[in-house]
Amino acid sequence: MKPSRGDLQREGKQVHDREFSTDGVPEATDAAEEMFGEERLMNTLNQHPDAGPEAVIRNVHEAVKRFAGDAPQVDDITLLCFQYNGKKRKDGADPGKEI
Repeated sequence: MKPSRGDLQREGKQVHDREFSTDGVPEATDAAEEMFGEERLMNTLNQHPDAGPEAVIRNVHEAVKRFAGDAPQVDDITLLCFQYNGKKRKDGADPGKEI
């Protein structure tokens, strides 16, 4: 899956930039060999749009486990999510806040 970008806007100012990438999530299958798919993945991500990277990974992982149950997987499942918070300011202030 191509990485997707989620920019959070707060009062018109970008405060976070998240990147999310997967390998094997859309291809995860249940006992009937139905795939998890892109639509389920996007629905899972959109359920908690403000989630931080750890929560994003946990939410997707739990959704895949519920979907797949005990069905054996033929591919590995890899998740990567990180959040860029901006450069650290020389004055030590939060880069997402105006001073």
